[in-house]
Amino acid sequence: MRLLVIDDEPRIGLTLKLLLEEHDVTVTTTGDQARQEVEAASFDAVLCDLKLGDTSGVELTEWIVSR
Repeated sequence: MRLLVIDDEPRIGLTLKLLLEEHDVTVTTTGDQARQEVEAASFDAVLCDLKLGDTSGVELTEWIVSR
């Protein structure tokens, strides 16, 4: 399963990647990085922090769903 983890705290992203090691996990720390990843590849699931430094997780999720 391809997973995208979006969290502005790198340690949380790394922890989730380690916990989900049986999956193909991509970790991003900004909304801009996440948008680039979504444009470049498809994911089966997205785990997104609600409060990111450059955008809100809700806005980013709405953008991802619209894709």
